[in-house]
Amino acid sequence: MIVDTGANVTIMREDIAQQLNEKIIWTPPCVTLQTVIGDKIPIIGKMNIKITFGNNAYSHTVYVAKITDNFILGLDFLEKYNFILDFKDSSLHSTTEDVTLFRKGVSEIKPCYRIIASSDFTIPARQELILKGYTDQEKNFRLEVLEFPDFENFPKGVLVASTLVDIAKEAIPVRCANVSDKPKIIKKGKVLATCTPVTYVERSSFQTSNVSSENLTEDLLKTTELTQKQRSAAEKMLREFKELFPKSSEEFGRTNLTKHRIDIGNPPPIKQHPRRLPFAKVEEFILDTDASHANIGAVLSQEIYGQERVIAYWTEMKYGKTVPVVRQITASATSHLDPWSDEEVREAQMKDPDLKPIIERMELSSVRPSWQDISSLSPGIKR
Repeated sequence: MIVDTGANVTIMREDIAQQLNEKIIWTPPCVTLQTVIGDKIPIIGKMNIKITFGNNAYSHTVYVAKITDNFILGLDFLEKYNFILDFKDSSLHSTTEDVTLFRKGVSEIKPCYRIIASSDFTIPARQELILKGYTDQEKNFRLEVLEFPDFENFPKGVLVASTLVDIAKEAIPVRCANVSDKPKIIKKGKVLATCTPVTYVERSSFQTSNVSSENLTEDLLKTTELTQKQRSAAEKMLREFKELFPKSSEEFGRTNLTKHRIDIGNPPPIKQHPRRLPFAKVEEFILDTDASHANIGAVLSQEIYGQERVIAYWTEMKYGKTVPVVRQITASATSHLDPWSDEEVREAQMKDPDLKPIIERMELSSVRPSWQDISSLSPGIKR
């Protein structure tokens, strides 16, 4: 069949019309057909036939004449049944179906195409992947159905899903599943799948309808293995809280109807071996293990804006982090190992004639005194 938008009428060849065993309607001799180059073709008559595309049959009156082609589908048929010719996709569209066309003169239409792997792929055991393939053959059809390749060297244990694909695109997705217990390797250039051309596509004409929540409740309870008592309780719960369930895909998303608490637990600290603190970090942190006045085993602090601030602490019970706060000694502390308090140590140091001038000089200035300033002092202070 030839689709010719330049033909005003649909024409059938004489011998094809005789095979249909239909009555040919006589036409006056004055009615003739004229070709593009001006030649006239005598008409034998008319015939009422049914032209079938896919699952639909269309009644139409065609002219019977002595022509070269078997059948010429003219503009009268396309306009009558609202067919649209898409030159870009090489297809004929109606209200319910799409018919694939190809150019006249194509001598061979291959019934099977090969899809080749674009690179090396490894499919893990018991897993499914979508692999990228392509075809190096002439693309006379756009839509095709992928099928399992019938080749002996194809990896055993690998299955290929039947899928409708558009081979006009550069990358053709091929869904493969490895059902074996070992990984399978598909090398670049190997055949992933074969595909068969699709010449007819019927468009779905169904309409979405609003689904009642009452029907959903009944259908849901029918598919569950519950006792009558459990089914009654579930139905009561679904009807009571039916406003909480979405009725369409547009209602999915966040909700503010309820809140829940996430329990992160109380895991113990991770035990790590002691490591030496780098010299570059020695002055940045202060580790004080003499914090018994607060019942803390060790305190890690850092000097921030000129003040010592606590950043972490550790005891035998737990380890914790805290917001940096100023650390200050609020009370003196003693123990059986060190019975001297801070005040007692200070008082004893100030009574020592050698330590007193040293402490006073250190508190007044951090600059080391010159030899002339301490030449008159005792040898113990000079050292």
